[in-house]
Amino acid sequence: MLTIQNRKKRMFQVMMLIMVLWVLIIGRLAWIQLIATRDFSKHHVDLLTNSVKQRQQSFVLSSGRGNIYDRNGNSLLGIKELLTVVVFPFSQEWMNQKKLEALAKILNIDDQSLQSQIEKAKKPTYLQKNREPITLTPYQQKQIEALQIPGIVAGIYEYQDKNQMIAKHLVGFLGKDPQEIEEKYQEYVKEGLLNKNSLIGRSGLQKTFQEILQGTKEAKIAYFVDSQGKPLNGLATKFQMQEDRFYPLSLVTTIDQGIQIDAERILQKELKENGIKEGSVVVLDVKNADILAMASAPDFDPNQVNPESADWNNKGVQVIEPGSIFKILISIAAIEEGVVKPGEKFYCSGGYEREKFFCSEEHGILTFEEGFAQSCNIVFGELAKRLGPKKIEEYAEKLGLIGIVGWTGEFFKQENFQQIDNEQPNRVFYETTTKKDLGTILRTGIGQQDVRISPLAAANLIVTILHHGEAFQPRLVEKVIYKNGTEYFTFPIKKRESLVGDFWTYEQVKKMMEKVVDEGTGRYLKQAKWDLAGKSGTAETSTKGIYNSWFIGYGPVEHPQYAVAVAIKNVDTRGLSEMKKQEKERIAKKVFLELMDELAKKEK
Repeated sequence: MLTIQNRKKRMFQVMMLIMVLWVLIIGRLAWIQLIATRDFSKHHVDLLTNSVKQRQQSFVLSSGRGNIYDRNGNSLLGIKELLTVVVFPFSQEWMNQKKLEALAKILNIDDQSLQSQIEKAKKPTYLQKNREPITLTPYQQKQIEALQIPGIVAGIYEYQDKNQMIAKHLVGFLGKDPQEIEEKYQEYVKEGLLNKNSLIGRSGLQKTFQEILQGTKEAKIAYFVDSQGKPLNGLATKFQMQEDRFYPLSLVTTIDQGIQIDAERILQKELKENGIKEGSVVVLDVKNADILAMASAPDFDPNQVNPESADWNNKGVQVIEPGSIFKILISIAAIEEGVVKPGEKFYCSGGYEREKFFCSEEHGILTFEEGFAQSCNIVFGELAKRLGPKKIEEYAEKLGLIGIVGWTGEFFKQENFQQIDNEQPNRVFYETTTKKDLGTILRTGIGQQDVRISPLAAANLIVTILHHGEAFQPRLVEKVIYKNGTEYFTFPIKKRESLVGDFWTYEQVKKMMEKVVDEGTGRYLKQAKWDLAGKSGTAETSTKGIYNSWFIGYGPVEHPQYAVAVAIKNVDTRGLSEMKKQEKERIAKKVFLELMDELAKKEK
């Protein structure tokens, strides 16, 4: 009797345990289905969204981000809108073969190519011809829509042609940075414009104008199927578009696409032929110092950036040893301060042994003007000694060779907004340098010691000379525009309020720069299509036998239009004969000559 009662008791306990487990399972399922649909488990899984994803595929037609144009409306990003056809691969089994053959005929591609593209597609993609999206006419679009092929949809796509991208170092690249988004862009996250995995500007204009270019939500095509992969009748295709006439905002830069392409091509060609890796070219409009081109090497792929590499750094705004081009500033300061007279004679003995300060050769007796044309170190060491470090720094600051020179001002909630990303400050002395040391002063006078100048600052100095001491802040961006092309904001041309120096000082310096080409270190440029003027520089680096090769100047002499700076970094002349050494050091002049000749052709 007791055994039967115990057995019943156990059965009851088991039944109760099963009932409790059953209630827990039902409760758990109810909680998942009704309460935790948007935030399931410690991983915060959105069950509702994921369930839809299993029955939906989408194709992004536009990122919603703004474009970046040159001064004539050409996209520097290589972006163009085109009407194309998109395939959604999870509807393949519902595609009719005869209709696919008709589609191939409409698209003017063979059946096998179409079939192969559809079969190989693992995710939604555009159909291609010659490795580019097929571009449709409106009539072709109507024909395709009439076929009603499941998974085949026509739409306007924002296509980026990587081969058409230029000025990459200026434009910059996009990347992920969840921490920065968390710290700086919470407002955009709340509006649904950004999430922790969004791409944001990491360098160049993409970075400095991140909040301007951010734009709107993505435009996409969403395609829905049932549990068997069959398109939902009447609901299969959904265009998720942002109907906004004004956004995203875009940038109109001061860059001239044609000049930029020429600068990049010539720079890359000469570097490759000479086995050199780094260099830059800056072209400014002499009217207002607007940046027409800024080429930088080595090249890089904005879509595959190596964070450990510095290739993406814009060499046009990085400072390096300027060498003899700094003698232009010493000349201006010396004439202004009256420490040299026109035609004054100097004696070059070849160097000062005690200070380890030497010239390229023993020039003997030569005038101030001849010393400039022949780039005599002894003449400019003597002038630096007469000026003193304080005056050299004073003129360097006034003429834009201390600090940054690019456009800075009030814009978009910032008082000191800088258009140009990662522009390094120019300098004459380190703060800790002993300026009373004679050797230091002598080497400063020829652009060595602590002196560091960017190609942008060097080109801007040429513009200042042509404007007789009126110093500008070079613009890279002219204006910000709405989606419909109207202006949102125009960046004013900015220049120093007061002139630096006397009109005739700069006229004298211009004549000296012409003499460099006529009978000095720039004679190689006499073969140019235009009459040119400028100053060469060969700057020693920390490694003996490795130099920075410079040429800065303008053209044409009669009616100057372009100010150009060419800087080639780390020209290795070790182990070369004197003739080969001079030829390799000439690389900056070769780039300058080829570019100026291209500009002369364009003017014709």
